[in-house]
Amino acid sequence: MRRLLLIPAVLCFISAAASGAGFETPIGGEKVALVLPAGMCRIEAANASDANYINAVESSLAGTNKLLGAFADCQQLTDWRSGNKMFLDNHGQYQAPVGMLDTAAPPGVVAEICGELRRQGEKVLDGMKEDLSQRMERAVKGLQVNELRSLGVVGEDPRACYSAALQNLRVEGGPEKLQHLVFAITVVKGKLLFLYVYGLHMGDHTIPALLDRVRTTVSELAKANEK
Repeated sequence: MRRLLLIPAVLCFISAAASGAGFETPIGGEKVALVLPAGMCRIEAANASDANYINAVESSLAGTNKLLGAFADCQQLTDWRSGNKMFLDNHGQYQAPVGMLDTAAPPGVVAEICGELRRQGEKVLDGMKEDLSQRMERAVKGLQVNELRSLGVVGEDPRACYSAALQNLRVEGGPEKLQHLVFAITVVKGKLLFLYVYGLHMGDHTIPALLDRVRTTVSELAKANEK
């Protein structure tokens, strides 16, 4: 199952998007409605700046996952497109494992992946089941530039499993920035989907806020695909 999981290390990177806005995309022979998180706008391949982001993410995936769509904070995306922003602080993607695009996700696959993520997280934490703030304190210590560290599973519900990570990001010519990631593994219309949402560190509340945003988006994603 590990081969299905890929956390992209590419983090460099108009109107306000309402909660529930989105677009349709085919996954195998199934049309799936993908929902944008509130305040996010779609990253479009037709835009030159956006295309650079998309190409970088697709290159990092190396055929393991398929990029289904990408998005970013609407104002940040406007600044990015105008050349006034070096990279996007708040952005994300939908992905699906290439090997499962044409097949239905087996029953219990989300719980299975969640169990594997918990085991991986316990290894990273030396078997210690600390609370989230303690995990963050440990992960930040000695964190190298552009190193990505897992914080393990941060939530699970009937729809999805949620995990988190952090990275000390720096692009050429810019300052270091601590950026968080919360991602969800879920199944929609029988298709296994990964939703990644990145956010700039704004204090201890950053990951709980990201988790709430991702959970809300997963709930809206399920409703958008009920028909």
